Amino acid sequence: MFLVSGDGGLLKFVYSCIEKGFLPDHAISAVIADRECGAFNFAKEKKLDCQIVKYNSSARCALMEAMQETDFDIAITTIYKILDANIVSQFRGRLINVHPSLLPAFGGVFHAVEDALAHGVKFVGTTVHYVDEGADTGEIIAQSVMPLKPEDTLETTFEHEYRAWCLNLLNVLLLRSGHTASDQTVQYEESLFNPPLRFDISGFTDSFWNNIRSRNATCDYLNSSGRNKNANLGGGNYVYVYLFGTNSLARILAGYIQEDPRYCLRGITVNRSYCTSDEFYGYPLIPFEDLAFDGEDVGILNCVGYSDNSRNRANTDKAILEKGFRLLNYVHPTALVANTRFGSGNIVMNNVVIEQDSIVGDGNIFYGECYICHDAKIGDYNWFSAGCALAGGVIVGERNFIGINVSVRQNIKIGSISTVGMGAVVVTDVPDEVTLAGNPARAINR
Repeated sequence: MFLVSGDGGLLKFVYSCIEKGFLPDHAISAVIADRECGAFNFAKEKKLDCQIVKYNSSARCALMEAMQETDFDIAITTIYKILDANIVSQFRGRLINVHPSLLPAFGGVFHAVEDALAHGVKFVGTTVHYVDEGADTGEIIAQSVMPLKPEDTLETTFEHEYRAWCLNLLNVLLLRSGHTASDQTVQYEESLFNPPLRFDISGFTDSFWNNIRSRNATCDYLNSSGRNKNANLGGGNYVYVYLFGTNSLARILAGYIQEDPRYCLRGITVNRSYCTSDEFYGYPLIPFEDLAFDGEDVGILNCVGYSDNSRNRANTDKAILEKGFRLLNYVHPTALVANTRFGSGNIVMNNVVIEQDSIVGDGNIFYGECYICHDAKIGDYNWFSAGCALAGGVIVGERNFIGINVSVRQNIKIGSISTVGMGAVVVTDVPDEVTLAGNPARAINR
């Protein structure tokens, strides 16, 4: 059985091995995905037993039940989640993970290869291990090691490591099933294996690997290591992202992003003083102070809301940029954004409409079903609540809070650091630092 979240590189490898007779007396009994993804689509295409089961901190039981209803000997866990203690306890010794490093070095991270190379290591490797309650801390079953040469690049390292990663897993599956082939080798290409490979390696030619790549296998190896730009390995179009925050907005965005094929969510980050556990919504929770920039294809979505007139949100953006990360814009798939120029760090939620020729600055949040008509000019760090509507040509300054179901007449100018209360109808320009309510909206004492 496979637990999957990504494009299914290992799934496609194991399927090919079964198809070619390299893995006798084995079958893939089920594929369980926590989202729609390449692995799930591949399973459907090959008519494997497959289903999508939501799995996060508030929905754990369904995965346990699905696994209990499946007849399997081994579950290969390429899911982008930390399995909870109840699942580990129930299936201890039957959950296997493959990690692209020589554990315990560079464990618990999604970008182990990059981290290893950044530290100047002389050897890289892969590890097959049992899953326990920690992150890559389970008992080691098998490892491979490869010396790095001066001419090796990140891309060539990935190529060799991916092949070793797959063969290491194949060897473990064969040994667990009592495979006793006389063929035995400790080396394939540049990699050394312990225990030795107990199968004929002659079938694993370049054409074999090319055939897997032709199935559009981005490879869970590449996703777990944080790489998404390697064209030779069929790299996908993910944006790798961290969410900053553990508030309700972060929970909502985590739910959206885990369903969105444009993104691969690496984890949640927040200042250390807010880290009350090691996970949030089923993802690793990482102190922001420990988070290190590791590549231009990784960004952060700032989920800090409208606290202290968005000063906290602006200060967080500054800290994110100082670490070298990109501030990402997020636009929900159901939002309609037409010919709009965006700054950075904006969040556009479900069913929002922003009409043509509008300009949006930095750090704004547009909650569900906002309607921003044509030619709007939006400054920085404003909050637009659900259902608000701005007519054409409206100008909004900075750090304003626009309440639920607010209506703003055409060509109105709203200053900065003002609050427009729920249901207000704004028919005249709004100065700085006022609070408005009513229909028509009038200033009230703060």
